[in-house]
Amino acid sequence: MTDSPSRGLSYDRVVPIFLIVFVDVLGLTIILPLLHLYGAVYGATPLQIGLVAAAFPLAQLIGVPLMGALSDRFGRKPLLLISQVTTFVGFIILALSNSLWMVIFSRVLDGVFGANLATAQAALSDVTDDKTRAQGLGLTGAAFGLGFLFGPVIALVSLELSDSLALPAYIAAAYSFCSILLTIFIFKETLPPEQRQQQTNRRAPV
Repeated sequence: MTDSPSRGLSYDRVVPIFLIVFVDVLGLTIILPLLHLYGAVYGATPLQIGLVAAAFPLAQLIGVPLMGALSDRFGRKPLLLISQVTTFVGFIILALSNSLWMVIFSRVLDGVFGANLATAQAALSDVTDDKTRAQGLGLTGAAFGLGFLFGPVIALVSLELSDSLALPAYIAAAYSFCSILLTIFIFKETLPPEQRQQQTNRRAPV
């Protein structure tokens, strides 16, 4: 653990995680309410629209455990950056999509490699202990709540400002780029090299 129980919650370590989670959730929730529209634009059937919506969570089933294991081995920061860059690229592909399959590909790409929220939660566990974890989870829970509150509003406003579905995707990409900058400049590695082998051993099958 980074902090002893007597020192309480280390806000200088938790607040960057809060900001990263908030910005990442904001980008995600700008896109989520509009996925059915992306499908409808290309004349998708109800089944295909369902596939557009399901592509991200299905890909997460593969990506999150893999990225989690890699973050245990190589540290949180590099995997967080890989996840955020992939999410950014996925949003750009979504904005530039000219077919239903490009839309689906953008969501699969983000789902497989975009484990930014799971990695941020792992980082939170690194900098909290049994006495401070609930407090830290409360802050990240607030970040989720704020993201889910403002993201759909931004999506609706962007649709009012433009007839194109590309604008919400570009706005989501802008927030994703902000999260990359936050990770580069204010996030400090929470899993030092000497602790990575312990984390890897915990994940290894008995």
